[in-house]
Amino acid sequence: MLRILSLLAHLPASFLYLWVQPLYFVLFYVTRYRRKTVNDNLARAFPYKSESERTRLSKDFYIHIAEVGIEMLLLSNMSTDDLRKRVTIVGREHLETLFDAKRSCLLLAAHQANWEWMLAAFNLYGPFPIDAFYRPLHSEDSDLFFKAMRSRFGVEMLSAEGAARTILRKRKQVRAIGLIADQSPRRQDDKLWVNFLNTQTPISPSPDRIARLTQCPVLFVGTERLRRGYYHCTVTPLVSPPYTDNIQISALYMQAIEQQIHRQPAYWMWSHQRWRYRQEECPAPTTPNT
Repeated sequence: MLRILSLLAHLPASFLYLWVQPLYFVLFYVTRYRRKTVNDNLARAFPYKSESERTRLSKDFYIHIAEVGIEMLLLSNMSTDDLRKRVTIVGREHLETLFDAKRSCLLLAAHQANWEWMLAAFNLYGPFPIDAFYRPLHSEDSDLFFKAMRSRFGVEMLSAEGAARTILRKRKQVRAIGLIADQSPRRQDDKLWVNFLNTQTPISPSPDRIARLTQCPVLFVGTERLRRGYYHCTVTPLVSPPYTDNIQISALYMQAIEQQIHRQPAYWMWSHQRWRYRQEECPAPTTPNT
């Protein structure tokens, strides 16, 4: 299967994009891939929208994930010139100021628009080399395929397991630490609880812990879809050290994501089971509410 995907990646983008509508039809109408999860999530996030408005959002989301699937194939064979043309970045001056001062930073982003292209483009535009933490896939072959795709433009993909040890080992290097932590932590993991999209929501404490461990400034990278195959990223300072006990970095991060979702609501990962458990169902102890 991975061999077939590698061969398909060499086909022209114009041909591969022809498959977006068929993929959408299969996902939405035939397999009904996580339709209930998507509908429940949209109803929770947008209770003020009509059912017809949420149905339109749902359909737009399935078209979007069909596009992202095609674009992940394209990334595995994309040239640097093509990626630069398709992904633009503003706010790079914030990164350059930190780099000139020999200060590492923590870059936080979301599963919004095309996060794979965003991560790849950041390493092209510089100035920082990027260490991106992720959870390896269960299938070793699939994990190798996606890790190779994500690393093509110089991003170093590192397992989230043992992240603290890796960060400490590299603490003298001037680097950007990349993290996308907007999905639900496992029930048994440590977590924070914040109000997100009208619901008390469990979130990973990793952004807060990494920022405090490194004393790095934290920046948020928002990615917006301009049109099919074209994206725009904005780098915004989120919070800087020193970090006192009353600064909840992870909560500020989720607030930035919520603002981004409201700007382009169809392009977040609504198929993720973001609210699959409640606070009272978690094993004690959990991290206190923020």
